[in-house]
Amino acid sequence: MTGLESEDRSPKYIAFRLAENCGFLVIVAALDRDDTARFPWATWYHEYAPQGKYQKAPAEYARLVISPIRAMPIIDLIKARRPLPPDFVAGLPIVY
Repeated sequence: MTGLESEDRSPKYIAFRLAENCGFLVIVAALDRDDTARFPWATWYHEYAPQGKYQKAPAEYARLVISPIRAMPIIDLIKARRPLPPDFVAGLPIVY
């Protein structure tokens, strides 16, 4: 298996802030690599679901992609219930 083939099989990640109750919820999600639907399923990681919650990706998910190198440490912080880097949070797009 080539490096490109193994990269294609890895999950793709998205990150965004979801507007909710006068605030924002930071979400980093791993897209289901086997789901080829227009709006694929993903495992969402956030403060209310640190171990992940399986749900549909937002409609504009293609513009929310982040690299696995950036996503994995953030997911680890969420799982550990640790604060997220302010620069990372501030740079995330907002989804309504």
